[in-house]
Amino acid sequence: MDQAFSAGQGAAAERIEDFVDGYEAIDQETLDRLQILPGCARVIKIRGDSMWPTFFDGDKVIADTNSVKLINQGVFAFEFDGDLKVKRFFKRIDGSWLVSSDNKDDPSYPDEVIAPHNAMQLRIIAQIKELRSRAI
Repeated sequence: MDQAFSAGQGAAAERIEDFVDGYEAIDQETLDRLQILPGCARVIKIRGDSMWPTFFDGDKVIADTNSVKLINQGVFAFEFDGDLKVKRFFKRIDGSWLVSSDNKDDPSYPDEVIAPHNAMQLRIIAQIKELRSRAI
């Protein structure tokens, strides 16, 4: 499944299906190497430059929808307050999560904090496992 998530300010959508753009096959060797169950693999297209230089606008990444538990420094596709985004998560000592863009050169992408009492509004969709193809 090919879906697009914002690596920027966020992309509004009512349903994740609003981002379906087609289908791509992922070979079994790749799934095994990334430890992704076959039915849990997704190809997601990155929109925006907030995750630059890790991911560029238009890059396609392989994501695991079975990996929805946050891990420190992991990159996740998620929905929060109606926006679909791809960001890096950092666990803080107080139990909150720092949600961060990799693009530190652009001040329009400030870090955000999700406090434990706001965690119910956070829906992790998938962990980003690796770059599949680079946009040119």
